[in-house]
Amino acid sequence: MRTKLLFLLFLFCSISTFSTTFQIADQAAFNAFNWSGLVAGDRAQLQRGVQYYGSITLPTSGTAENPIIIEAYGTGADPIITGFTTVTSWTNLGSNIWESTIAVSALSTCNIVTVNDINTPMGRYPNANAANGGYLTFQSHSGLTSITSSSLTGTPNWTGAEAVIRTLRYVLERKVITSQSGGTLNFAATGNTPRDNYGFFIQNDSRTLDYQNEWYYNTKTKKLKIFSISQATNVMVTSVDRLLTVTGDYITVDGIDFVGANDIAVYNVLSSVDHFVFKNCKILFSGNEAMKFQGSYLTIETNIISDSNYKGVDISGSSNVVFRSNTIQNTAINEGQGFSSTNNSNSLVAQNVTSATIEYNQITNTGYCGIYFYGNSITVKNNFIDTFCTILDDGGGIYTYTGSQAEMTSCKIEGNIVLNGVGAYNGTDNTTNYAEGIYLDNNSKNVEVVGNTIAFCSHYGIFLHDSFYTNTHNNTCFFNSTKQIMFLDDETPSGTSTNNDITDNIFVSSSTADNVAEYSCVEGAVINENGILDNNFYVQVNKESTTIRYWSTVQPAANHSLTEWKTFSGQDVNSKGSPKSINSDSDIELRYNDTSTAQPISFSWAGIDMDGTQYLINPTLQPYSSLVLIKNIPNPTGTKKPYGANGVMWKTKTGLPIGGE
Repeated sequence: MRTKLLFLLFLFCSISTFSTTFQIADQAAFNAFNWSGLVAGDRAQLQRGVQYYGSITLPTSGTAENPIIIEAYGTGADPIITGFTTVTSWTNLGSNIWESTIAVSALSTCNIVTVNDINTPMGRYPNANAANGGYLTFQSHSGLTSITSSSLTGTPNWTGAEAVIRTLRYVLERKVITSQSGGTLNFAATGNTPRDNYGFFIQNDSRTLDYQNEWYYNTKTKKLKIFSISQATNVMVTSVDRLLTVTGDYITVDGIDFVGANDIAVYNVLSSVDHFVFKNCKILFSGNEAMKFQGSYLTIETNIISDSNYKGVDISGSSNVVFRSNTIQNTAINEGQGFSSTNNSNSLVAQNVTSATIEYNQITNTGYCGIYFYGNSITVKNNFIDTFCTILDDGGGIYTYTGSQAEMTSCKIEGNIVLNGVGAYNGTDNTTNYAEGIYLDNNSKNVEVVGNTIAFCSHYGIFLHDSFYTNTHNNTCFFNSTKQIMFLDDETPSGTSTNNDITDNIFVSSSTADNVAEYSCVEGAVINENGILDNNFYVQVNKESTTIRYWSTVQPAANHSLTEWKTFSGQDVNSKGSPKSINSDSDIELRYNDTSTAQPISFSWAGIDMDGTQYLINPTLQPYSSLVLIKNIPNPTGTKKPYGANGVMWKTKTGLPIGGE
């Protein structure tokens, strides 16, 4: 026994002895370093304040006890691994067109250029600020291979350029123009069938350059052209496809910044990896995606991810994922700059994932959906999502679509704040923006939607489309433009949507909205087949007589007051309207707390909540909660507020503490 113990001690000391810390101080050391030689327990350290040009590939693995760690050392700003180079020498071609004197890259494509540290779109015709949002309209098409537009004459001939075509409300496709005849553009048969009277624009051609800082990359000469009224300065061009490729297990990356990848900054899809930790990093200016990963036991937290042209983070085919306290911003905001089909231009994609926690993330300014997920045992909790569907629509701040995928189980959308779904109808044949706050699309199953705040979206607050076994409760939907909640059962192959309970919610529409709620059952005659509706508040400013709209295959569409609705449907027996009449949109306000600590929140005036409870002007809201107050001035003298345990007032609708002065 003593011999065995001594042997184990010697083995442990030997393993510890061979674990090495490598400090990489400059570019020369970075170029010479053997990344594939790292073994379990090794640390590779990059010096803070230093920028390294190039890429890293990590093919080896650590262990649970001794992971391989890539980290920073020293003082100052995070070390940067970059694919950017600065264009310093220009030739004036006249007409405000400047061309780089030498080749700026060896790559066959250039997906991202920054000017003065701003992600700058390539040139396009028409410009984005032109009529119809910069889209021309095509009146006809031939299969997948051509579109014909009266806006084109054949001069100029755009052969060799790209047509960016809006084929669906949620899809932009990039197609190389193989030939042109008059107003007809021809291209290879790929993607979706174009829809007549939808839109397109032309890009990736030097003849589009007519607006400040528009650019074009010549794939033959590898030179960059840019439109500028004076010689261009501070222009950065990406020339490295991927900055970090990981194929090994038990690897941690901590405190490193990745800037200017032409394709995907942090990558692994060749084979799944296990126990990968990525924290305290920045990923900036990615030509397509910031991060694309699959594997098990992935932890991605406290990172800043900005300016990805296609998707922010794509996690697919993975299990046991934690995505926490990250900031994602400016995702897919330049039309036509991502992969060929940009219907997936989301800040976070978690598809075919099992056991995932997505929480405390701040996601702002997204071309399509903020968070898109499907799978099993996924919790999307306490995220702040603001400004989405800016270039595509028929999407959501939080979106799930099961479709023909395997049935979802045990998924929860809880305590999120979702604001300002914009919508983008330009390039379609519609004039209405479609951006939903929380969107459960075709065949979504077993999803609980609880305690969320959804406000100021251009279409619906919550959209339940052909869903099954969902529980939507204790949410607040406020001043979403069209309706606060929409339940639609119209085309599921599985039959009538069933067991969708909608209870204990606050639905508040402005005076300009058409209804508060719409319940539509194409395949069923009555709403009762679809689930239970009760204990909701349906409130519409100055328009209580048209609160709920309902229709089905056997019932024509009709608007109902809440009283009429109760009689007609047998639902919402205990639901209520406003506790007092509201004559103006300015007489009701929403406030929310999008932080992880309790915060005092200021209202314009004292008021009452939906239960009639009186509040003074500065209540305190708990993390990721909200409060709707109706103006109630003057206040009765000596008004008291009921308090619960520890002097904290409780909101009776949700049981969430929201105490105040």
